[in-house]
Amino acid sequence: MARMMDDLHQEHVRIARLLDLLDEQIERIGTADTPDLDLMLDIVDYTENYPDLVHHPKEDVIYRTYLAHHQKDRAKVEGLLVEHESLIGMTKSFKDTLCQAINGVMVPAADLKGLAKNYSLKQRHHLDREEGEVFPLLKEGLSDEEWGEIEAKAPDRQDPLFGPEVAQQYQALYRRIVSS
Repeated sequence: MARMMDDLHQEHVRIARLLDLLDEQIERIGTADTPDLDLMLDIVDYTENYPDLVHHPKEDVIYRTYLAHHQKDRAKVEGLLVEHESLIGMTKSFKDTLCQAINGVMVPAADLKGLAKNYSLKQRHHLDREEGEVFPLLKEGLSDEEWGEIEAKAPDRQDPLFGPEVAQQYQALYRRIVSS
């Protein structure tokens, strides 16, 4: 239990760091200081390829196991399952808009900035709800047997950015993280 929850917490810390980098670029949109759209796209692409495909499904296994055995604060846990689906859609929409802007399609700065800010705020709100409201509930409520069930079902794949080996597609993003 402790290892999995610690891993999820560390992933949240890393996601928050990426959101910090994203926010730095968002503030440049519509100003003389041009945002690095490629950096923004790398962050969103990573979100689509690790948090959305591995991190959130791992949490979903935990949340569903909790819901199968416990009644306390069900609405909070169920809400996070719904948010995971919503965040996947937001990530795709934001990525599509960034790709359009990078490929020369005219995307009004105000629209891009609004979409980007909303994306970052929703991601941060989600992390805060998990860390502040639901993770303590899980740590307190799930039994060792339930954690064993979770570990058997949870997806397990190396993180392509923060794992032991950085994937080629995230080398520039990794260099940006370590230099800041």
